[in-house]
Amino acid sequence: MVQIVQMVNDLFGKKQNKWCAGYKPAPFVMFGSTFTNGAAQMAKAQLVVDEGSNFLLDEFKVKAESLVARLHRVKQEHDARWGIKRIEMLVDANLRLKLTQQLERVFNAQRDRDIEKMEKAVAGMIKGYAVLDAWAEDNNIEEKPEINAVEWVMQDKSIMVVVQTHNDAIYYQQFRPELSNRHIWSMEELELLLESDVIKDIMKAKALLPGTRMTRIAAGGGATGFDDLPDCDIDLSGELTNPLFNFDHAKAMKAPTSR
Repeated sequence: MVQIVQMVNDLFGKKQNKWCAGYKPAPFVMFGSTFTNGAAQMAKAQLVVDEGSNFLLDEFKVKAESLVARLHRVKQEHDARWGIKRIEMLVDANLRLKLTQQLERVFNAQRDRDIEKMEKAVAGMIKGYAVLDAWAEDNNIEEKPEINAVEWVMQDKSIMVVVQTHNDAIYYQQFRPELSNRHIWSMEELELLLESDVIKDIMKAKALLPGTRMTRIAAGGGATGFDDLPDCDIDLSGELTNPLFNFDHAKAMKAPTSR
């Protein structure tokens, strides 16, 4: 049920609506952003085993999940060709309304556990994707180009994307409108960042110490800010053997701590 709820949520651009109050949507969307469940996971049959090891099969749930997985595959093919949500945003309001109403029928059939209505509703949504494809072809809409990109889910759960060129970044934003433009970077931009003095020092350290990597340091020194680490009794009065760290330690110790 929650899968269809999220489809409706995404079409209406709301967290909840009159059909789905109280539900917690799964990370699966129709006409929306990146899929995180996958068709195989959604289509997995749920079997409940009682204490006597007798299997209780929810026939409706298994068939419904199969229908949703079929609709998901059709959507994936559409998105791979045209981009996520792109054609839906280009068609007129009447067609988009019909698609929304058809998706409502899918939700209502699943809510009512009516497999016959759900089969008809899913078939109607699949025809809706065919209509979107035909509209895009008739209007000579450019198909999604091949873009080499790497995506990374950051700590705040937003998605950072790295592409090769500035043009690739523009295309990527066009075909992934749900992503924030501030998190789409080109290799050209990253090269500029690498030219900063701080990054150059880090590059020297990585060259001298293979296998090292950057890490987050907490402000104030504690909790990975080094002040909380055990005292290793390192003598800073003279030069260190590693040339990277050769600087005037005594002068540095007397310098003001203000930044």
